[in-house]
Amino acid sequence: MELAFLLVEQVAAMMILVLIGLVMSKGGLIKKGETGGLTTLILYVFGPCMIVQCFQMEFDAAKLKGWLFITACSFGAHLMFMFLGRFVFLRKKTEKTITERMAVIYTNAGSIAMALIGATLGQEAMFYCSGFLLTFNILIWTHGLRCISGGHAKMELKKLVLNPNILSIIIGVTLFLTNTRLPGILGETVDTLGGMLGPLIMVNIGIIMGQDNLKALFANPRNYYVCLLRLVVMPVVLILIFAVTGASHWIENGEMLLMVLILAASSPVATMIAMLTQKFGGGDGVYASHLASLSSVLCIVTMPLMALLAQALL
Repeated sequence: MELAFLLVEQVAAMMILVLIGLVMSKGGLIKKGETGGLTTLILYVFGPCMIVQCFQMEFDAAKLKGWLFITACSFGAHLMFMFLGRFVFLRKKTEKTITERMAVIYTNAGSIAMALIGATLGQEAMFYCSGFLLTFNILIWTHGLRCISGGHAKMELKKLVLNPNILSIIIGVTLFLTNTRLPGILGETVDTLGGMLGPLIMVNIGIIMGQDNLKALFANPRNYYVCLLRLVVMPVVLILIFAVTGASHWIENGEMLLMVLILAASSPVATMIAMLTQKFGGGDGVYASHLASLSSVLCIVTMPLMALLAQALL
């Protein structure tokens, strides 16, 4: 119950940041098209710094085992989401249905979930969540890219490894395994940049919403259907599987590890989907942006509920 209240407080604070971005955008302080640089910084600077930051802890074999457990479970969860996404959207492939399938599979765990997990469960939990992010980045740049582009675009192994988010995990894991701390000013800089990720993402979401058609965002019933699948159905199925299989007893500190995974899996639609559709085609970028924005607002209610359900059943 305490975790759910903490989540409500943190998500509410994030929504205030969204409102700030919305007001700035609607007030004309930020013009359309001016957020591209901020989005790039979030993806390629602030996000990777936060990932490296969460690995800055003393090496412990039990922590490594927990991280590998989360990573393996994350692959399994994504495979389940892929199956359910294909099952739910059986109709003919269109730009919208492709976008919807991607929306129920891939979450914005690298931003909202990491920020919430850090604020409520601490740095160690963020360390475990990076296992989910590793899975997300590998799959969205392989499976996701293939689905969105219709098989025309492929990610080369070299580009995948050099993706800033994957690279930051490799660097972080290396530092963790070798028990190495970033020196002085470099460590402080990484900590500062990583700590800015959550607030900047929420302000950026507000700015994007302010530049969008809010009527189209909130008045379309289909948007709520897809968000229901992403924010409620997918995590509930995952929680039930963990409860039935007794997964929390498979490993030491299992309840906390699974809670991290469930919060990551309960996150809003990944903003990366809109970026990939705009760059490679094959999906509806505007629709993807609507789903990401709306689910980011609705998660203020759904994420604490998922946490409560997980605490009750696991």
